[in-house]
Amino acid sequence: MAKELEPSDDSNDKDLKMLEEVIKKNTIVQNSLLAEEYFSAIKYLNFIMSDCPASVKHCIMKIECLVKLADIDEALKYTATLIKNPYFPNETKIIEWRGRVLLYAG
Repeated sequence: MAKELEPSDDSNDKDLKMLEEVIKKNTIVQNSLLAEEYFSAIKYLNFIMSDCPASVKHCIMKIECLVKLADIDEALKYTATLIKNPYFPNETKIIEWRGRVLLYAG
């Protein structure tokens, strides 16, 4: 962690707090998925991605939730946005999920 690398740097406190929040929210996401509460999972995934916009793992989890909710129109919009996102220029997992959603849409 950054705190271990440079303990005297005050900016690490902010980063550490953000990391702790992301970990808490990720736990809520995991519990929501286990309970099949996909709306709740999406809500917390959105919180996580506001702090970690380049997290492929969380983007894919959101796509999976949208598909499980049968919200294919939203999944189409979301994956189209991800394909154009500069964080994911050639991310194969994003491209793969875009293809799946296109197939689900018919």
